Amino acid sequence: MIGIALGTLVASDGGSGTDGWGHMGDGWGMGWGGGWMMLVWVVVWVVVLGLIVWGVVALTRSGRRDGGAASPTPTEVLEMRFARGEITDEEYRRARATLEERRNDGR
Repeated sequence: MIGIALGTLVASDGGSGTDGWGHMGDGWGMGWGGGWMMLVWVVVWVVVLGLIVWGVVALTRSGRRDGGAASPTPTEVLEMRFARGEITDEEYRRARATLEERRNDGR
């Protein structure tokens, strides 16, 4: 009986938080896979944060684009202004002639 008591005393942790063999906790290392699992979780969080940043950047940039449509040419702007009634027939003809002269001169 004394031997059992001494064996239990030697094997017990004595309140130190270990299992009697120098291991802390329940004997499963760090739990759920050990130290490499910590590295996996760091990688997972880096990927998640990267996706969030990418999504925010993609959304903010798409708001600035005009959907891929090219800006109108000077002739198109002139035609739109004439169609809206902003300029008269005479102003339209004069501006159109000026634009064609510039195009032919290479300006």
